[in-house]
Amino acid sequence: MLWVVTREVLLEGHDLQVSPFPVWIRDFGDGGTSGKGSLLAHTPEELRAWAILNPAIDEIMVSEYLPGRNFACHLLYSKGAVAKIACYERLEYFMARTVMSGISGNISKGRLLNDRRLPEVAMSAIERILLKTGEQMQGIVAIDLREAADGSPMITEINLRHVAATYSFAAAGFNLAEAHLLVTLGRIDNIGTIEMLFPQQI
Repeated sequence: MLWVVTREVLLEGHDLQVSPFPVWIRDFGDGGTSGKGSLLAHTPEELRAWAILNPAIDEIMVSEYLPGRNFACHLLYSKGAVAKIACYERLEYFMARTVMSGISGNISKGRLLNDRRLPEVAMSAIERILLKTGEQMQGIVAIDLREAADGSPMITEINLRHVAATYSFAAAGFNLAEAHLLVTLGRIDNIGTIEMLFPQQI
């Protein structure tokens, strides 16, 4: 579940029918990114306190809290078809102790992985969006996912851009930036395999 509300709604204590707590809250304004204003709120009183402490944030996203692992799946499309798949798990964030949520924006530790659930969920979501818009997907899309209590991956965010992990994939021999350029130039035959098999880590 997800709600988008104004700061005034939280300040006035309106019943958001947010249940059950805890819930995840963060900035939803234009340009809001990198976990700005992120907080795990356990009560309606904490929601109101967050609004008081963040007077510059006008639009707020309140969503169900997903307690499981934190993933991202990158898909490179060429004329509507998936040309590259690359996934990773976020393990630790830079300067995590400096923010209440522990999520500062960019990760300091992660691992590249192969998990078939992630691209399946990600591609299904993109297909549904394209059905609504009537567009053909071209280029890179980065889908953030987090596991629900039952372990199923749920999408939390979709970005139409490369992110910091692009470098990590390239360092491992799977260069998404180069593949993106080759797709843009129409050289799809030069981009190599659709997915790289990473060593299994425990």
